[in-house]
This record gives sequence, C-alpha cells and structure tokens, in this order.
Amino acid sequence: MEVGFRLGGCVYTFFVEQANRRSLQNNPTYRIMCLGESTTVCGGENAYPRQLERILNSRDIGIRFSVLNKGIGATQTTNIVALLEGNLDAYRPNMVITMMGVNDGLGTLAYEETPAVKIKLWLRGFRVYKFIGLLKEHILLQLERIRQAQEPKREVRRKEPGQERAIISADKCLELAATFYQQGNIVESEEFYKRAIEINPRLDRAYALLGQFYEWRGRHHEGEEMCRKAIEINPENDLAHAELGMIYEANNWEKAEPMYRRAFELNPQNNFAFSQLISRYLGKGRFKEAEALARIVIELAPENDRAWGALALCCESQGERELGKELLKKANELRAGYFNQATARNYQKLRGILKARGIRLICAQYPMRKVELLKMMLPDREGVIFVDNGKIFQEAARRDGYGKYFCDNFGGDFGHGTQEGNRLLARNVADAILKEVFQVAPSAGPAGEGGENECRGENLLQPGEATVTASSESIPGGEVSQLRDGDLSTLWHVRLEEVGKPAWVTVDFGENQSRIVRSLRARPRPDEPDQFLRNAELLGSADGEKWETVAALAQEQPPRGDEWRAWTFANGRAYRYYRLSIADGHAGGSAHRFYSLAELEMLE
Repeated sequence: MEVGFRLGGCVYTFFVEQANRRSLQNNPTYRIMCLGESTTVCGGENAYPRQLERILNSRDIGIRFSVLNKGIGATQTTNIVALLEGNLDAYRPNMVITMMGVNDGLGTLAYEETPAVKIKLWLRGFRVYKFIGLLKEHILLQLERIRQAQEPKREVRRKEPGQERAIISADKCLELAATFYQQGNIVESEEFYKRAIEINPRLDRAYALLGQFYEWRGRHHEGEEMCRKAIEINPENDLAHAELGMIYEANNWEKAEPMYRRAFELNPQNNFAFSQLISRYLGKGRFKEAEALARIVIELAPENDRAWGALALCCESQGERELGKELLKKANELRAGYFNQATARNYQKLRGILKARGIRLICAQYPMRKVELLKMMLPDREGVIFVDNGKIFQEAARRDGYGKYFCDNFGGDFGHGTQEGNRLLARNVADAILKEVFQVAPSAGPAGEGGENECRGENLLQPGEATVTASSESIPGGEVSQLRDGDLSTLWHVRLEEVGKPAWVTVDFGENQSRIVRSLRARPRPDEPDQFLRNAELLGSADGEKWETVAALAQEQPPRGDEWRAWTFANGRAYRYYRLSIADGHAGGSAHRFYSLAELEMLE
C-alpha cells in the first residue's frame, strides 16, 4: 500500500530524475542540489535549476557544474527536511540551494527525530491522512459489490434517484475519489466520482469535481460537459465556473474570462479564479480591473497578504510607485506578523544537517519577496549566502510587465515562473554563487543577451569548411546551405509544418577537426526581422549524440532591420559538432514563433 501512495507524483518526478541523471553523466566536478516546491520543480528544461546549470557552465570558470532538481510540487518544509539526508547520501552535493516555505501553514510540523513527528509525517507523506478514516467505507462498498455479484439475477423494481440504499454517502465517495487521485490511482478516482453522482444525481459539487478531474487529465470535452451540468443544477457553483474558465483559457480567453469573472462574483475568495484574472489583467495592461479585484478580496479578508501584494503590483504597474511600496510594505508586515515558527525550525534543522556535513547552503528568497523575511528564519547565518530576488524582479516586472516573468500569481505578488522568469532567477542565483563562493565577478548584464558588437576571430563556417544540416528546411528557397553564402537576399527557412516548434542547425567540422567556438553571429531576414530567434542554446558534442551546453543565447527584443546580432562567451573546449538549438522566436506575438535566419557565423 505504501508504494502505491507515492504514484501520484511519480510520473512528473520520473522525467525530472531523468534530467538529473543526464546532468550527472557529464562528469561534474561540483554538484548543486536545489530544494523547494513547484516553483523549483516545474518547467522541464526551462525550470530554474536546469537553466542555472547551463548558465554556470557557460561562464567557463574551470569547473563543470551539475545542478540537480529535487523540488517537489505542493510539499512543505517538513517533508523537504525529512527527505534531506537521503538525498544527500544519494547525490553527495557540494552545495544546496533552498527556495521553500510558501506552502507552509498553521498545520506545518517542525521536523524532529521523534516517533510522534515521524508517524504524523508518514501519514501525510503517504497520502493516508484521510485515507485511514475512509478505508473502512471502501471495504464495505467492495463487500457489497461482491455480495450483489454472487446473488442470482433478479428483476429489480426501478427506483427514483436517491431512493436506493447507499452503502456509503456521496460525500464519502468524493473524499475517496480525491484520495485515490492523490495516490495516482486514476481509475478508482474516476469510479468514485461517478459513484457519488449515482448516489445523488443532484449533487452539483460532484459534477464540478468530476469536471475538474477531466480537465486535469486533458479530457476537456468531458470536463466541460460535467461543469455545465453542475451549473445547470446550481447556477451559483463557483468551482464549476472556474474550471470552465480553465478549460477555455488555452484556446479562447474571450470565453474563459466571463467564467472566471462569474466564479469570482460568486465567491471572491476563490483563489484560483482571482489568481488567473489578476495575472491576465496585469499581462494585458488592464490594471484598474486587477486593482478592483484585489480591493474586493482585501475588504473581505484584510489579513490576506497575497491580495495586498497583488494590489501593490497593480499600483506599481500604473506608475504609482510610492503607493505600491506602501502596499508591499503592508503585505510584508502581515507576513512577518504571522512568522511561522515551524518553518523557521525546519530551516534551522536543514542548516544544522548541512553544517555538520560541511555542505554550503544558499537560501534564495522567492521572486518579489523581501529577503529580510527569509533571514529571520536563520539566527545562525555564518557561512550562509542569501539571494535577494525581490529587487531584481520588482524592477523587471515594472519595466517589462508582470506577465513576461510569471504565468500566474498564486503567491499574490509572484507566481510560477515563465521561461524568462526562471532564467532571471537562475541568472541572479548564478551571480551570487560565482561572486560569493568562487570570487568570480558577476556578468555585466543579462547572460547570453545578443549584442550589436563585432566579434573577433576567424569565421569557421566558410563554404567547404564544415557540413551544415538543419532540423528542417523549406525547399526551394529556404535551404540551410544559404546560411553561409554571404548573400543577404537568401535565407534558411524552416519547413512551414515545423513553424512554432524548436529548430536547430548542426555544424560538423569533420573527423579530427574539433574547434573551439567562442563567439556566434547571426543576421535576421531583412524584410521579416521578427522571424529571428528569441531564446537558443549553443551545444557542443564529440560524437553528435551526447550534447553539452556551451552557452545560453537570448535576443529579448526583435532585432532592428538586418543588423548582425552577436554573442561572445567563455568556452575552452573543442568540439567536432556544434548545434544552435533554437527554442522560439519573435513572430506571432505571444506565440513566439521562429521562422528564419539569413546568415550564421561561428568564430574562434
């Protein structure tokens, strides 16, 4: 039973662990382990730990870094500390980075090596906290099913809904459904949601929760059907409206918005609807509407620090910086006012374990948040490095807009990072590590940002010097060979069917012809410069199969006309193969599609 209860997080964890193993295969000389919740683990290759590894290695300080992502979604600091020594034994890191505590609440336990705490943590960690109380009900239901199956078939008089004798209540079925889902037992979970509806066909909450289940599973048509049934029974079901908003949002914000609005009107403390509306409004510059929502929540719940943080963002976005600072101060006062002693003790326990093992600790504050609140957790700060992610994110959000860096605002004034948000976080952490631990000066600007400067060195992509291939090419007229023909009127264009997908250009210098590339230049198509790359990586390989990151490249703004864009980076290793791996471009607005390049150069 214990093993089965871990399945809920295993699917996502499997892919994260695969990435961790790949990282360790590169023979690192310095291992860093990142601990935290969903803000750490989420994002795949764009999660901040993965980007941190690429940035550190691109600085080429003579150390090969491996950054391991050991974040756990929806966890608390108690569980992170409970798993710490096992993780340390398994991965033997030289450094641990924490960004944790946002999920802690009044019920958070301070981890201690005592039987009482271990039992409570065992129950919660293995998802049986509620399950123990429901197990009897489940067994009774299974016995009743066996009895009915063994009885001779007989004609059963049809009864009106709700008249049949239920072995367990609809509410108990909903609890069992949720518990099975947490275990990863999807079949049983769906069965119990349906069983609740069979027992009480007028229970709107059951339809809404089954709709949510379907939405989580990507079965959007069925999810919409269930949510609409819930609203038909009870037009004031805020959960069903919010879930419809989620179902519509991916493809049609115009349909999603009124659903979120209705959910918020029915229940202003529906945090999901509030978060989705606020983040969208901030991203679209609809600051007054976002402000109005935040003020409604504050009026109902003045102690809600996340609403105060959201209101601060709204005011700062409208140019009211002083008012925004005052509101953010109010949010921080509320956070400091309910200082969580259990969270502090868990930080101190973690610190003690690492100190005893001689492992360096980096404590990163959440984006937008005040680092002083984090320092309160650790009275003994000797040797601990604190990373302030408050000021840098506040300035970036004020300059570029909140939506560029966050895809939601579950924390009120911050949320889960976009690719750019996680990159900014990774850069800031990397600068702190290099400066404080390795005495290396931080980057003068955003690492990997394309510039207009001329790169020095010989262009290695002269015709006949290497073999150049691509992920796809549009023929005729968009062949990859035209990247090095010196003719600005020709270009490489990906095949139209591949537009919007990651693309790559691979260079093979030939057997025994490894080269050291320290600069890269690219030129956009003169008539369509927004088809240029936006985020990319330069990879190197000895065999064309196992790739290592040489540099992370970025072009945050669309280039002007046909000007060359250049990147210079520290690279001391020679590779036979290089690959320009392009994640996205500037075309299509928020779709960020990449289409073409006119010219490409690699320089020693």
